[in-house]
Amino acid sequence: MRLTFFGIATLVILAFSSSVFADEPIGVQVRLVYRATEGKPESKVEQWIVMGVTKSSDEVAFPMTDWVKLTSSEERVYVANGCYIDGKVIEKGGQYRVKLDGCNGGQLKMRATLKPGERGVFKLKFTDDTFVAVTVPKLE
Repeated sequence: MRLTFFGIATLVILAFSSSVFADEPIGVQVRLVYRATEGKPESKVEQWIVMGVTKSSDEVAFPMTDWVKLTSSEERVYVANGCYIDGKVIEKGGQYRVKLDGCNGGQLKMRATLKPGERGVFKLKFTDDTFVAVTVPKLE
């Protein structure tokens, strides 16, 4: 059997890509949400997120982003009006460490560690009313 340069290059690319994708996290997703005292959300925010964001029945949770799937490479989660937030996830020992970093004239950050099947709402540090919902799917 003769392998051409094209055939060898294809095998190398397939071997590399399958090993890279095999190490990717299982589908950890984040969603940015902010809390306000007035208004009506333009789209539905899941109830478990609303409960984690609001302090009273007078407050409302507004979505800032749709769900964004994180990988082990840094991904842009949000950008608007001179503010940006990047995120990534690292799997270690069966747990998933979610890291968000950004800037809005000052440093923004959030760190959380979750196990498969867990979800949570975490405050974005150095903001007053911005939160990060994180969900990690169950392992099959």
